[in-house]
Amino acid sequence: MSIFSPKKKPEDRNITLPIKRVVNGFLGQGYWESRPIDKESALLIHTALKNETLAYVQFEDEDTLKELDEPILWDYNFWVNSQEKRSRARARSEAYFKDCELRDYNIKLVIPCLSEYTGIPEDRCYNQAYKIVTEKKYKILKIMGFKGELKEKL
Repeated sequence: MSIFSPKKKPEDRNITLPIKRVVNGFLGQGYWESRPIDKESALLIHTALKNETLAYVQFEDEDTLKELDEPILWDYNFWVNSQEKRSRARARSEAYFKDCELRDYNIKLVIPCLSEYTGIPEDRCYNQAYKIVTEKKYKILKIMGFKGELKEKL
């Protein structure tokens, strides 16, 4: 007797495997942290995983929220670490952006005073104003008669 059913072709037969074995097969027994996989496999794994912490299937790009052409299968622990790193990087980026906004705001306040005091056109005072603001040389501003108030926080 043949192992093949006479009614089904070999490529149409189903098999049953533990989800852990399937995930390990895609991730190479832990060789890869993450790996693109085809959509059908991604949907099957996502459905089979439910709320387990074995793996994570990423369907959307995290920055643009657009659907990925090929979903990414992640080892769950690496995915968590990746999310934590992205969160810290995003916080650093936002803090840097706020610092730059604050610096630029203060520079725009200093430029007219510096221009008036030195007689240099405003469009040429940026570098000096930048140095005064970034090095916090506020005594110079008092000497020049700066009447405004620089912000320390936005």
